[in-house]
Amino acid sequence: MREIIWTKHGENAFNEILEYITKNSGPINSNKIYEKVIGEIELLKSERVKTRKSQELLNISIDGIYELHINPWRVYYKIINDNKTVSIQQIIDTRRNMEELLVNLIIEKKI
Repeated sequence: MREIIWTKHGENAFNEILEYITKNSGPINSNKIYEKVIGEIELLKSERVKTRKSQELLNISIDGIYELHINPWRVYYKIINDNKTVSIQQIIDTRRNMEELLVNLIIEKKI
């Protein structure tokens, strides 16, 4: 079983999403989203789960970043420590301009 860890940037991004949902849809919906996202991320603990590298990042020569789609969000993560740890790097709402957002995150070294 892998361990799940969160980077500061990943944790901050998830908290911002939850705060936005709480403000606009209420705490019940925010809690549902929290449970959904955490539940999907927890599945990454299993080494049998099929992982997928981020094609968008591979296209710009950034290797080693995987993605998990939890509609409408995308979770970016790394697998480290000889496949023993999943490091959550970022969570992005795909309804935003993904290309611009990814470029900014890369420039700011948040992914």
